[in-house]
Amino acid sequence: MHEGEGGRIFAWKGTAFHQCWVEVLIVFVFSAIITLVWAFTGRKNEEAPWSLGVDTHRLLMIPIAFLTVFRTNISFSRFWEARGHVGELTHHCRSLARRMRWVVPRRAMDNLCRLILGFNSTIQWDLHRHMRNVTREDAEAECFTRMEWEELKAHYDCMPVVVLNWIDSVVMESAQRGSLDPQGREAVQAHIDGMQTAWMGMNKITTTPIPFPYSHLIKILLFLWLITVGIAFQSETGFFTPLVVALISFALFGINQTGVELEFPFGIDLNDLPMHKFATRISLDVLSCASTTKDDIREVAQDLEYAEQDFAPKDNGNATGPASPRSPVASPTGVHAPPPDMAYSTMSVYA
Repeated sequence: MHEGEGGRIFAWKGTAFHQCWVEVLIVFVFSAIITLVWAFTGRKNEEAPWSLGVDTHRLLMIPIAFLTVFRTNISFSRFWEARGHVGELTHHCRSLARRMRWVVPRRAMDNLCRLILGFNSTIQWDLHRHMRNVTREDAEAECFTRMEWEELKAHYDCMPVVVLNWIDSVVMESAQRGSLDPQGREAVQAHIDGMQTAWMGMNKITTTPIPFPYSHLIKILLFLWLITVGIAFQSETGFFTPLVVALISFALFGINQTGVELEFPFGIDLNDLPMHKFATRISLDVLSCASTTKDDIREVAQDLEYAEQDFAPKDNGNATGPASPRSPVASPTGVHAPPPDMAYSTMSVYA
């Protein structure tokens, strides 16, 4: 992000000071006012009668600093846990594509890759929806056909689960056709379960913030201590009091703000995990494992789109009535049950 040590030292965007300079400025101005009042009243070498004393403020700094650093450590642990879930997701997507490559026809493999890429797309939308109040219309629908996308919008609270059900239907069809033995299906199913586990881990971090009373208490204690510390240090630091207080406030507010930045690692800020880069990496790896390309993926999606239009019931030339039997919408449970007049639903491209 910042090249070289000079870039790190003189950086502005993405730093803690970029987020907490307002708090530092407030404390600095208040301390400067106290210093000027003390200087003009002729008490610059005296301790304020309402001050708790330098030693008392030093003792109070210990629990406040501990609470602040402890909160940052919790946030840092959440950040690395999130990175672990991303790595787990990447591993299972790669392994699923690599294992299924040898047991399904090429056309079905292209379709499976399309669903894996679509699963990653729905994960990113789900995480950003919780953090940025994203609407349904903001999600990416390029990996899905029109009727698949309608099914996903009907289950927008659990889009990744719906896509996993579609992936599972491809595996189930392979097993029923005899190209995937029970042992192989168990191994493949473990990767599908691992993809769901990784998503649930990321979802847990996104939807479970650090308790508000804890973060609120830290903020209040920091402000109270930093505003009053200038009064206690006035007799020792004199006109340098605002500068000393500003440096202390920058350190404490900066540590606290670092915890705030790391608390939610799946956002779109500069210090968040680059999910779009991870998604691109997964896409490239899956396509490489399957020996396919994005053009093949698009071709499969287009063919399925045409199939939906061909099999949709028509009335005077317009598609009306119930959903196409080739579409996920045709499943009464929304879990891609095989329609009676076809071997499998849209997810099947063996034919």
